Amino acid sequence: MKIKKQTFDELMSNIYLPPPEMGGILGGQNNCVNTFVFDKGLPNNNYDEYIPNIDFLNDILNKWNLNGIELYGMFHTHFEGGFALSTNDKKYIYRILQNTKLNDLYFPVIVSQQMMMVYKANIEKGQLILKTEDIEYY
Repeated sequence: MKIKKQTFDELMSNIYLPPPEMGGILGGQNNCVNTFVFDKGLPNNNYDEYIPNIDFLNDILNKWNLNGIELYGMFHTHFEGGFALSTNDKKYIYRILQNTKLNDLYFPVIVSQQMMMVYKANIEKGQLILKTEDIEYY
């Protein structure tokens, strides 16, 4: 995943890891992430999960669209330090890809203010394909 170094540093320095988990969306231009927005989440988030606030995020996406910013993915934290995507994470990623016109999206998992595992996701022949990808700064 190509990301502007300043954007990466800002994102990581504003992450907090105590429960509940948190997340947001990644955007950019020319296949490079250069912006992000933290989600407000929902008031009924459980201790160990992040539930996106779809209305809030859709408002952001509409503003981004007007400014030429493309959606490149969604990030969330795992406060217990695990990089693996949960079954619920995978189901949600699959639904997002089914409901967008995008072929590939990134779904980074952040486990500390220094550690991020990037998953690149797409659907091939009806199956969710997840591959880890290195972070490339620009």
